[in-house]
Amino acid sequence: MFFINHVDFGQDLASIIEMDGQLNSESSPDFDEYIGKLLDKNVIYMLIDLKNLNYISSEGIGAVLMIQKRISEKNGIVIFFNLNFEIHSLFKLLGFDKVLTIASNRADALEILDKHIELFPGKRERYDYNEINVFENFIIECIRCDSLIRINDFGDHRCPFCDAHFTVTDKKEAVFKIEESL
Repeated sequence: MFFINHVDFGQDLASIIEMDGQLNSESSPDFDEYIGKLLDKNVIYMLIDLKNLNYISSEGIGAVLMIQKRISEKNGIVIFFNLNFEIHSLFKLLGFDKVLTIASNRADALEILDKHIELFPGKRERYDYNEINVFENFIIECIRCDSLIRINDFGDHRCPFCDAHFTVTDKKEAVFKIEESL
């Protein structure tokens, strides 16, 4: 199955798009149509979250490249972020990391978008960060091993040093899960 949804911001000139599932020959036409509708509404800044995209076929890659071209023609930008290891490796192997704009997380994608908008002064007004849920990086200390961990997104995490489980809430609180030993 393939799911896609978005949130508009920046006076409806920008969207954060989330995809879930597989981008292949079956889902690529739906993806292309969805992006086409956003372009028809003059959304020219797109941040595409690939965190839940678990597979991309050659037709899916073709759809991504076509969207990149269509948005660039309108002086917009599409930024892909949260790529899993396999998709990031594939893009790098094919050289798409030099053609596509790729960010590691949402905060980095928004920073890239900011810089792009600065290159086109007067083209569009800058957007207001208060309109969207922007996550700013912060550092916590692991309660199990006392290591410092940089946090760059909400949700479930593991300490990279001791594998302790914790969740980051939308209030930037880290809640560690106490695991009982057997």
